[in-house]
Amino acid sequence: MKENIVVLKFGGSSVAKVAHWETIFERLHYHLELRNKPVLVLSALKNVSNRLEDLLNLSLSNNHDEEIEALKSIHYTFSNQLGLEIEDKLAPYFNQLSVDCLQILADQLITPKLHARVLAIGELLSTTIGREYLARRGMNAKWLDVRQILQSITQKQHWSHYLNTECDYSTNSELVKKLFPEPNKMPKVVVTQGFIASDENGDTVLLGREGSDTSAAYLAAKLSANRLEIWTDVAGVYSANPQDITGARHLPQLNYQQAFLMAKYGAKVIHPRIIKPVEQRKIPIGVFSTREPNNHGTLIGEKPLSTIGITAVATEDKVIRLLFSGVQSQKDRKKLIQTLLKQGFDLVTEGHVKGNYYVIVRYLNNDIELPTKKALIGSLQSVVPVEHSIGMLITLIGSPIDSTWIEQVDNWLKLNDHILLLGRYKKDDGASYSILVSSTDGLSISKKLHKSLIEVQL
Repeated sequence: MKENIVVLKFGGSSVAKVAHWETIFERLHYHLELRNKPVLVLSALKNVSNRLEDLLNLSLSNNHDEEIEALKSIHYTFSNQLGLEIEDKLAPYFNQLSVDCLQILADQLITPKLHARVLAIGELLSTTIGREYLARRGMNAKWLDVRQILQSITQKQHWSHYLNTECDYSTNSELVKKLFPEPNKMPKVVVTQGFIASDENGDTVLLGREGSDTSAAYLAAKLSANRLEIWTDVAGVYSANPQDITGARHLPQLNYQQAFLMAKYGAKVIHPRIIKPVEQRKIPIGVFSTREPNNHGTLIGEKPLSTIGITAVATEDKVIRLLFSGVQSQKDRKKLIQTLLKQGFDLVTEGHVKGNYYVIVRYLNNDIELPTKKALIGSLQSVVPVEHSIGMLITLIGSPIDSTWIEQVDNWLKLNDHILLLGRYKKDDGASYSILVSSTDGLSISKKLHKSLIEVQL
């Protein structure tokens, strides 16, 4: 039997405005009234993770002091706007930043270990502010260092181990007892961090950018939660990015596979890693907006949106297509993938076209500059002939049962010979169709596809 635990994740844009904290408080109060046990997972304040990445590079030239003062101002000002006077509780984190920056300056090196430790400060600051705010509002809120309960699975690659790790999410009934030791009393709120975890040595590691969603999913699985809520700045999931395509329609529900394919191929509202942990335990996901808290959002579970037609158009710009000649064996393909992962790339998809093996990857390692990345790709030439191009990946997600939409896309492609078909994917509960286009034409092509294949279904 599942405990009545609800995991709620609020992203950076959701925690960086005073008005949104009223929404957070009211949502927690709602769950407490239902005698649920809320676990609140918070990201760093908006843009703070980016500024901390900038701070790493500023440290190399001894220009970090001013940026640390700017970060202090952001957090002190925001906590004061929430009616808090907690500079003494926040100051130790800034002191740690100074120590780490001085080490980078002395060594003239940003190690993955230091990178992870510096970026983790953003979530530690936001959750400290969040816990104090809830306590001031009279809520029984407990601050928890998530590194005590989320441990990474050791990665073979040093960079991935610290900056893009995965964690064990097996159910842990003892953890439930630890977090909520008095089941008959009014439940408290547990406030903890997204994005960060620890390894077997106790070092801080990161779950990759946008990793707070993943943290929340891991916790939901470990705690066998009744529900996972993802709160962001859009009112659920749409058939396309509504900022780019005005005809994008709201999707009230999706099954796990539809949501996974959308996230994998570029829909930013959720992270693809969140699906597997919750799907295995049939934990439903609600995607909501702090800007429109009364909007019903999108429910992700076992039931699909539709069994016919196309559900969505997902786009991922500036992906890299690598086309290899003479790579046939599974062993050789695996070796190439491992080389790319080691160099800080993330695999989006792979397949064969006209007898040649291709991969689509995106940049992940922000510590490597673009010329170096191109040089890394070029270095593969010494191993195997490779061609590379950069463009936009457009993926249509649709019904695996109804093949009419695939025929429509096939016919559409015949009229556009400059577009490259990369591959189709089909499973019992989801299907996708990926094409690669130039970044210049990508937006206009995705609009045409959405209009001709999705908007006509309305």
